[in-house]
Amino acid sequence: MSLHEGVECQDQVFIGPSVVFTNVLRPRSFIKTPSSAFVPTLLKTGCSIGANATIICGVSIGAYAFVAAGSVVTKSVPDFGMVKGNPARFVRFVDKALKPLNFVNNRAQDSFDGSVYILEDQVVRLLES
Repeated sequence: MSLHEGVECQDQVFIGPSVVFTNVLRPRSFIKTPSSAFVPTLLKTGCSIGANATIICGVSIGAYAFVAAGSVVTKSVPDFGMVKGNPARFVRFVDKALKPLNFVNNRAQDSFDGSVYILEDQVVRLLES
């Protein structure tokens, strides 16, 4: 695995073996790529990326999100989102222990630490911890 210029990795991120990150959208070997052409990628706190996944530049992987092994991520992954496939598709929201977040009246509790989450407009946010 190589972290190229433009990949920002926050705390407690897991990156599995042979994960590939890109940093230029249209690479050409015969053209010198200026650093201004590098497109940033953000790996937020606690996210996990499975083995052999490919992350296309310009996306963010949300806090505590999970990217399944072998996935090709072409779009940003929301906080607590689980994605898989090629191209990666949203599967469900998961808690910190990767168990499904089961929302009742738009609220769910984390099986790992008891945190309470709210789901509004397909966005998960922390209410209390």
